Amino acid sequence: MGFVTPVIGEQNRDRLLKYIEIAGWLSIDIVNSALSGPPRNKTLGDHTPGNLIQQESIQHASYQDFERTASILHEAQERAGGAGLEVTVEVHQLFIADTSTSTLKLLEMANSDHVFTNPDLGSILWHYDEPEEPSEGATVVLASNSKYWHCKTLQRVHVLELDRTYFIRVPIPDGAIDYRFAINAMIDAGYDGYFALEGTNAGGHMSKRCKKHPIGQKNND
Repeated sequence: MGFVTPVIGEQNRDRLLKYIEIAGWLSIDIVNSALSGPPRNKTLGDHTPGNLIQQESIQHASYQDFERTASILHEAQERAGGAGLEVTVEVHQLFIADTSTSTLKLLEMANSDHVFTNPDLGSILWHYDEPEEPSEGATVVLASNSKYWHCKTLQRVHVLELDRTYFIRVPIPDGAIDYRFAINAMIDAGYDGYFALEGTNAGGHMSKRCKKHPIGQKNND
């Protein structure tokens, strides 16, 4: 859902505001937004993770892209505050908030009491052929601004000759992201929200979202 193109951006703005309205009706406390947009230049290659160059990313973002996105998030937060809920901006591939630095800048420009982040470390890991930053550093930087947390776990297979990385979804202990460190860092920052496992490929949708346990409590079952 990108906001920076005239037609699709306006449609996505209306869609986000409608999601907030529906969440208010249902007494849902968080609306998570993944704001990646469609490719604008097909000459830059395919629109998939692991490439050297990524469209709609911080690599090609203008200050106006940030201003437009921040203004819509500010508008969204006014609706969210009135409905008694929060909006989270997911760190996401193919989006200007694809690193901890660009995400914090967007939150700063949105200037909102009801817009936070979702520090999806997997998106940082698999966006480019080489990650822009280590997941540990991103966790520490974003933890105190987080209200929701997507987690996916991957192994990287880097093909140097192609300037391309491929990814294999694996169990949490086998992935490239140190979730033991990440969970501790989130707890240390006072995080007490949802922990959503993505790409587990089994079980029900709602069973993959837990609160407090395993984030804040030990499982003794």
